[in-house]
Amino acid sequence: MTSLAARWRDPALAVLVGGWVVFRLVLVAGGARFSDDYLEYGWQLVPVETLRDDPLGSVWNLHVQPPLHNLLVGVVLRWSPLPDALSLQIVMLTFALALALALWRIVVRLGLSPMVAAVVVLAVTCDPELVRYEFGATYEMPVAALVTVAVWAAVRFLDRPTTRRLAGLAAVLTAVTLTRSLLHPVWLTAFIAVVLWATRGRWRARDVALVALVPVVAVGGWLVKNQALFGEATLSSWFGMNLQRAVVAPVPAGDLEAMIADGTVSAVSGVPPFTAYEAYEPLVAPCSPGRDHPAAAEPARANGVANFNFECYLAVYDELGVDAWTVARTHPDRWLYGRGWALVSTMARSSNAPGLDVAVFHAVESAYHVALVDVPVRLSMAGWAFPLNPAGYVPVDVSGVLSALLVVLVVLGVRAVVRLVRASPDPVADVVVVLCAGTALFVVGVGALFELGENMRFRATVNPLYLGVPLALGVKAVLASPRLRRGDR
Repeated sequence: MTSLAARWRDPALAVLVGGWVVFRLVLVAGGARFSDDYLEYGWQLVPVETLRDDPLGSVWNLHVQPPLHNLLVGVVLRWSPLPDALSLQIVMLTFALALALALWRIVVRLGLSPMVAAVVVLAVTCDPELVRYEFGATYEMPVAALVTVAVWAAVRFLDRPTTRRLAGLAAVLTAVTLTRSLLHPVWLTAFIAVVLWATRGRWRARDVALVALVPVVAVGGWLVKNQALFGEATLSSWFGMNLQRAVVAPVPAGDLEAMIADGTVSAVSGVPPFTAYEAYEPLVAPCSPGRDHPAAAEPARANGVANFNFECYLAVYDELGVDAWTVARTHPDRWLYGRGWALVSTMARSSNAPGLDVAVFHAVESAYHVALVDVPVRLSMAGWAFPLNPAGYVPVDVSGVLSALLVVLVVLGVRAVVRLVRASPDPVADVVVVLCAGTALFVVGVGALFELGENMRFRATVNPLYLGVPLALGVKAVLASPRLRRGDR
């Protein structure tokens, strides 16, 4: 077996890293710049002025999100000697390069030669829809990188199961769950279960039990902390408001008004999702924050943007969650309509970013627009209680390739499971396909069920798996075709 050092010295790695770096340099030379605008309005962040002054205290008083993204941003803002934008740019590029390297190792393990794998990875990681997150302060790039690294860590454990490698895998998966609540402990548990099943008989139960303490203590500890401080044992307290946007928003305005009037749902459901707290204040019981830390005690940031981590929002989130389930039961047709709308928007692509409105980036995006068969679509929201766009529709580019790949991923996943049950000739590769297809389908499916509006961002975080694995397997099949081999001879 080739040594680890030799694998990382492969000339193809120089091609991959060189191409990756050159593309970013071309973007910067063409005017691309990192934008830290998100720090001033990002819903997932506590007020940036508070986060900068006291990152640890801010994270301790966080309830709307898992802790790691706020912690990362807060530590950078508080202690980096470099300007904010430059510091965060370095962080995001580091995650992006780690993603590319991990994906390369995964694709090589799926059977492509290192050089062909480098070309495939460059095609995936230079997609403008993914690159946009390298130039902003959101958590999509860290999540995308961590998910990809988790699959690579699984490959390493599958090839040679050791307690250290299992602990590394558990740590990465835990970091994913503590960064984005979409990748729920259910996903983490299923991921680990698949890996352990595939390596049954090659590990000791006591070692697995010991390693399991990593996610149990970290994730469980965060849930206990939230229960103790806020009475909510959740990774994300605003799930109820998310459901309002997913379930209540598509209901006809007149129907929602009637449900509020007859008491089917509460008056808080008549306020558009993610609105400043002052709009809810007359509709809920009087509230005084139990915490005095500004991360949870201030209803708005210094610039006036709502602070959704304000403690008094908790009652609003809970009420909206109850109302959303009520609406889903009483208007199942509108619930299904919303799910279809969400799934279509999941297949839409967007590369819009404040710092990337430059000619060279648009030129590359145009090429991907053609390659991924993007079709302009207007998603109508006429008559909705809360249209996501004041114009009454959302213009999106729905990708024909991404839509087709949804079916491809299902087929690949099922095929890999069948092969594993029937004694696969390459079980590691098939387990990798199951993990990649399963993770991509989990993100798409859960997003379509419980979200409306952010779906394309959800799917973009698994683009390396969603696009990369089918592309790699397709290239492998083409290169292995008898006709091509006869041509080589």
